Amino acid sequence: MAEPAVAGALIGARQPRADERRKPEGERGVRRVVHTGWLSIDALERSRGEPLGRPRVKLVTWDELLDAAEAVAAET
Repeated sequence: MAEPAVAGALIGARQPRADERRKPEGERGVRRVVHTGWLSIDALERSRGEPLGRPRVKLVTWDELLDAAEAVAAET
């Protein structure tokens, strides 16, 4: 099952066209996560786990992760 992944042929993976690669990230819909964003993700996951007696409860979707990372940027 790992062979497609090793070969770079993941289902749904799409390589950007040459003209897309030349555009700035913001115009391509890329949402960057800076170091403070990663710290925000870590803090949120830990705070979700604490009431359950767990080290953390992981955020599992891209939207959850990106929203948590961007929340810190919006505050600063």
